[in-house]
Amino acid sequence: MRRVDGGRRIAHPLHRRLDPRTSRTNPAKDQATLDRCLRSLRQLGVRYLVCIGGDDTTYGATRIAELAHGAIGVATVPKTIDNDLR
Repeated sequence: MRRVDGGRRIAHPLHRRLDPRTSRTNPAKDQATLDRCLRSLRQLGVRYLVCIGGDDTTYGATRIAELAHGAIGVATVPKTIDNDLR
C-alpha cells in the first residue's frame, strides 16, 4: 500500500492480482470452459496470445490454438516456479 493526498491508502496496481475476486484457472480443464475462453478471446478481437507459464499454461495455450484454427496466433514462453515443464 502507498499513501496519496490526504493520507488515503491505495493499493499498488501490481497488488490487484491478489484480489480475491480473481482466480487462476486452466481454461482447458473442460470443454465448456475452453469454449467460453475462446469465445471471449474472439469477442475481444484478440489476434495474438502470449502465454507465460508452466506445463498447465502451455497445455491450455495449445488447446486454444487448436480450436482457433489459426484465427488466433498463440505463443508460449516457459516460466515456472515448481519446475513442472516437460
